[in-house]
Amino acid sequence: MLILMCAAGKVRCAIDSASAIEVLPIVRLEPLPGSSPPIAGIARHRGLSLIVIDMVSALMNQTCLNRWSGRIVVVESSALPRQRFGLMVENAEPKPLAGVPKEAEVGQGAWGRFCQDDEGVYQLLDIDFIRERLLTHPAQQAQAAGCP
Repeated sequence: MLILMCAAGKVRCAIDSASAIEVLPIVRLEPLPGSSPPIAGIARHRGLSLIVIDMVSALMNQTCLNRWSGRIVVVESSALPRQRFGLMVENAEPKPLAGVPKEAEVGQGAWGRFCQDDEGVYQLLDIDFIRERLLTHPAQQAQAAGCP
């Protein structure tokens, strides 16, 4: 299994590479009227509008710092209907794991399950849960549908 190990503030998190489509540098985001944190805005990606979620805001209630290492990880939900969106993190680097991520004793976190590796505990982000929680609110659906 290959994961993208990320930092969101002081929180270590990971994204299963099966959900990741592409890793982009942080780009200028257009505001999404009526949205609130952790929705960071909309990015233009390959001619389409892509809602971007600030994972530092979601995990730590702070804003993602604009650093050279900052990235937007384009992900796609596996639940139907499939939806692509971006996760803004402070860095992202691939890391191979032998087998399934080892469960940490602390269990489930707000955005996915806790796992551990040689460096400590991290949260394996649940892309479908993030989508359901942040992008399927009726107001968010209406705004997303109105995007060009």
